[in-house]
Amino acid sequence: MYLLYLDDSGSVGNPSEDYFVLGGVSIFEAQAYWVTNELDQLAQSICPGNPHSVEFHASEIFSRRKEPWRGMSVEESQGVIKAVLGIVRDSYESARVFACAVHKASYPDQDPVELAFEDLCSRFDIYLRRLYTEGESKGKHHGLLI
Repeated sequence: MYLLYLDDSGSVGNPSEDYFVLGGVSIFEAQAYWVTNELDQLAQSICPGNPHSVEFHASEIFSRRKEPWRGMSVEESQGVIKAVLGIVRDSYESARVFACAVHKASYPDQDPVELAFEDLCSRFDIYLRRLYTEGESKGKHHGLLI
């Protein structure tokens, strides 16, 4: 089975933001332990006294307004973002990143969250169907539920 973790960036109701962004990562269920362990180790290196308080939100890391990011230089905070992305990059071959940015003004009568969610679900479905089709030709199903 494949897991899809999604998170948003921005606020639908904030008129100063032109875009609503929804992004996420898909991993095979057996990879969850490895990815979690790698992120936990990174959190431990950032905040040894309370690693469970560390949340890897790119906008917060980049802005450096809140702890534990406040005391970091621009280079250090960018290094954390690169390290998180490196965990995904160094993950298993089946890990995939999905994202959708909705220009809110282009869809004034539609909910940007709904648009982004439907788009990502559609792309995730296409990805799973491709894996299933490839598995059919090789006699494998990758644990897919379709």
